[in-house]
Amino acid sequence: MYTTLAKFTVTVIVYACLIGNEKGIAINKASEVKVRNKRMVIERLTLTSADKQAVVDQHNLYRTNVSPTATNMIKLAWSDELAQLAGDYSRECKFEHNPNRNIRPFKYVGENLYITGGNSGSVVGSMSDAVNSWHREVSDFTYETNTCAQVCGHYTQIVWASTLYVGCGATACSGITGPAASRLVVCNYGPAGNLQGSRPYQSGSSCASCPMEYPRCENSLCTTAADDQAKTGNAERTFRMSTATPGYFVLLMTVCAIHFLMSNSLFHACWL
Repeated sequence: MYTTLAKFTVTVIVYACLIGNEKGIAINKASEVKVRNKRMVIERLTLTSADKQAVVDQHNLYRTNVSPTATNMIKLAWSDELAQLAGDYSRECKFEHNPNRNIRPFKYVGENLYITGGNSGSVVGSMSDAVNSWHREVSDFTYETNTCAQVCGHYTQIVWASTLYVGCGATACSGITGPAASRLVVCNYGPAGNLQGSRPYQSGSSCASCPMEYPRCENSLCTTAADDQAKTGNAERTFRMSTATPGYFVLLMTVCAIHFLMSNSLFHACWL
């Protein structure tokens, strides 16, 4: 009896120890991940309003000066939604593309990545270095044959005519390419470019084929009459309105008129 009881006691103790070890390993692994993440993320870098405008301006400068010239190149604007997506992903400190980057209102979102050799200088300076690096791929791109000698997808995304918005973020990390600190820059583009088999833009006289929603020509770029796209900062509402068909507005006005007659309240009838 005592022998049986002793065996039972030992069995319970051993089982308890095994369970404890399993839980301890799980906790330790979680702790290791937490420590590793803290070690990698050194600092979340922020952009001022002036920094954001500088990034947009640099992109638009390259879009203005494409060769051959573009008939349908739309002026880019900043998107806070895309910037949030880029900033959040940069804090993962992974030098690889985000597989979950498609957000409303864009069906597809493009992405360019860049890593600096250190963590010094201004944030907008790192952004500028990134955009310049991506643009240098133009030397590997041949417009006439729509081919790349090496890598040029970052360049073609910058000058993709139908892309409307850009948003960028950056994080200072360690452990990406080694123990030293570096900055990971991420820029997202909506809607995405680099559609297989398509050229980034249509060549010809500047602004000769601007989309109906962007009838004004400014520095060889198609833009809206009042440049509302650049002023709003709300990509979802602007994208939704700019891509609506004329039939949508006819239907909307009809519905508004019916509601107005029934409710005598234009405000409630047409509030979007």
